Amino acid sequence: MAFQAVVRSKRMTNQCKPPSNLYFPYFLMFFQKFFQGYPMLGLLLVDHGSRRAESNAQLDDMAQRVQALRPGAIVRAVHMEITEPTIAQGIDSLAAAGATEIRVLMYFLSDGRHSREDVPALVSAAMEAHPGIRVTCGQALGPHDVLAALLLERAGT
Repeated sequence: MAFQAVVRSKRMTNQCKPPSNLYFPYFLMFFQKFFQGYPMLGLLLVDHGSRRAESNAQLDDMAQRVQALRPGAIVRAVHMEITEPTIAQGIDSLAAAGATEIRVLMYFLSDGRHSREDVPALVSAAMEAHPGIRVTCGQALGPHDVLAALLLERAGT
């Protein structure tokens, strides 16, 4: 009984109302100040690039899947050559969106010349315009047990 009386009295005096929207700008300023200096992760998904729009759209689909797995990150899909967006455009876009750290995700099956030399060189050239951002390049996808299992699944065995 005593608890119900307290709840009723608070409702009657409007002490249970949510804070006014006037406080929101102050909260936003606090939030931005509190997280200032924390790294903002940018993920740059890179493939070779194709003349076929359908092939390039598959990279966009993969970027959406990566974004769903890392909702706090900024994700961009780019192509090494042939079509846009380029690696430099992707890095510029990540920097403009506030990324302080970029991880390059190689969407290549094999650890060949593109993933070892070409992409890192293009990334390095693009990063000259963004000296305050840290960047690392990941490895090609294969060989990996997950890929072997996927191959078998796609073949129906």
